[in-house]
Amino acid sequence: MAPSLICASESSIKHSSARPAKKLQTKPVAKAPIRRTTRRKAAVSSSPPRGKTLRSTKPAQRNSAAGPRASSNGRNSALRPSAPGRSVRLSHVLSVFPDIAQHPWEQRRDYLMLVAAIAASDSELHADELELLNSWMERFNVTGEARADVLRVANREPINLDEIAQRLAGSSLTWSVMLDTMAMAMADGVLMDDEILLLRGLASVLKIDPIDFNILIEFVHSAHQAAQLSNPEPLFEHAIESAFGLLRKRNVKLFEHTRLCVKYPEYDQWLKERWMRFEAAGHG
Repeated sequence: MAPSLICASESSIKHSSARPAKKLQTKPVAKAPIRRTTRRKAAVSSSPPRGKTLRSTKPAQRNSAAGPRASSNGRNSALRPSAPGRSVRLSHVLSVFPDIAQHPWEQRRDYLMLVAAIAASDSELHADELELLNSWMERFNVTGEARADVLRVANREPINLDEIAQRLAGSSLTWSVMLDTMAMAMADGVLMDDEILLLRGLASVLKIDPIDFNILIEFVHSAHQAAQLSNPEPLFEHAIESAFGLLRKRNVKLFEHTRLCVKYPEYDQWLKERWMRFEAAGHG
């Protein structure tokens, strides 16, 4: 039976700052009721073995093999593909991605309510998270009452997330919403254990296999790290290729709106270009 994702009211939030935050888990955990709780801000080690850090590494100049150098302000060099002679114009790449705004407004609202629930898993909605959520609503063309519904979730009003997630389970949005909720959790550069537990519960309701979940969350973490390195890191490259292989195997269609690397927009776009080449090579 899928773990509960029913949000707790503000008065029932459990504070557990005495325990340090856990590192990214790579094995499924026992399915237990999941409630949004206050994020524990304990620092995560910046240099654990095998590149498992959840903190950012020091940015450095990126070469063409690793993709464009990422920058949070988005003002950096032009996108450069990893395979010379196989350049794909970014405008063309994005034009062939499906437009999520063509889905019914109810599905777009439900999608962003789940994203907002991850943003609200902290004790408060931070300004950068609200800005990111607003940009999502604008790109999804979510307005009026649907927008108000999303903001109610962001403001931590009690709501049954199980019911919302079940409406998207098995739809063409399932994998995209899973990636975007992970992206929201990674927006501050750190994945906390409460966020991971909530994401696992969401994946269960969306009927995403626990092993597939692990591949996706390693991908989101690795993309964030790889965006800041001057040369490809084998561990991160393996995580990216594994995720691409999984998405191809599951016949997943990504959207222009899907965030593959939420903190670094140009690297996010470069990953989309890389995904298009990966897809073309697999079906060539």
